[in-house]
Amino acid sequence: MGYEWYRDNTYQLTDTGHDSNDRMAAIERALEYPGGEGKIPLGIFYQNNDTPSYEEQVPVLEAGPLADQPLRKYPIEKYRELLDELF
Repeated sequence: MGYEWYRDNTYQLTDTGHDSNDRMAAIERALEYPGGEGKIPLGIFYQNNDTPSYEEQVPVLEAGPLADQPLRKYPIEKYRELLDELF
């Protein structure tokens, strides 16, 4: 399967006038190819602009990605006190 196969067996949803705000149309498009018949649709199937993104719903991410945030939020002494209580 190379470039030619993908070119011949896929299509962009935007080329068909697909409405990405229509949830039912998105489901119908997603179910078009499972049997291997026809072409595989590519693109944005569904997009809901009324719902906030995941990042907007989780306050800790306001400071940026978790990977960029420091591991220790409190001084090391606080962690040692907690460990002493547990063990």
